[in-house]
Amino acid sequence: SSASAEITFVADRSTAVISALTVTTDNATADGKAANALQVTVLDGNGNPVADQVVALSAAEGLTLSAASVTTGSDGTASLTATSTTAATLTVTAKANGSSASAEITFVAGEINAGNSTFTISNSIAPADGETSLTLTLTAKDLYGNDVTGADISFISIDYTDITVSNVSEEEGVYTATIVATQAGSGTISVYVNGSSLDDGEALGIGFYMKDFTISVDVGTS
Repeated sequence: SSASAEITFVADRSTAVISALTVTTDNATADGKAANALQVTVLDGNGNPVADQVVALSAAEGLTLSAASVTTGSDGTASLTATSTTAATLTVTAKANGSSASAEITFVAGEINAGNSTFTISNSIAPADGETSLTLTLTAKDLYGNDVTGADISFISIDYTDITVSNVSEEEGVYTATIVATQAGSGTISVYVNGSSLDDGEALGIGFYMKDFTISVDVGTS
């Protein structure tokens, strides 16, 4: 005759440590709604997953976590999310049973917000000599005041086509270009993002004038 019995081994909770804090979703928009996601893993001294382990969470200033703590499941993992209105790389820390792990998550700026951005011109008029230029400057900010970098920006005039606009350069969310003209005229110029005019964006007045002119008169002799 024979008999069988099942025996169960459980993880050694006394040796439980956080083995990893992994970023599973990154580069969320810094709008307070879009979330980055992380997963924490707790194992015992023999590498077994530890279930029902409470993990305390903390975050850098500017981060909002989905919870102050999480509890691991049967696989030794637990998930959490984080939101922010600050475009930056920020740190999340997890602690359990005397061990800790940290991970960095990144939030990126949202769309350009006209109300928080500034669009200026160095002067409103210049001579139409093809050399003297006006400088356009857009300081691009999102709804929460974050610098918007890497945007596809152009400066376009619909009502004054006799101008030449340089390529737009950008440094840390400040976009600049110059305009020159060889024909006198006036009009307005606006900011375009990805080929479309910026919502609620300001149009700046521009004008070019003929600096001087010469009249030659031939006087005949008799």
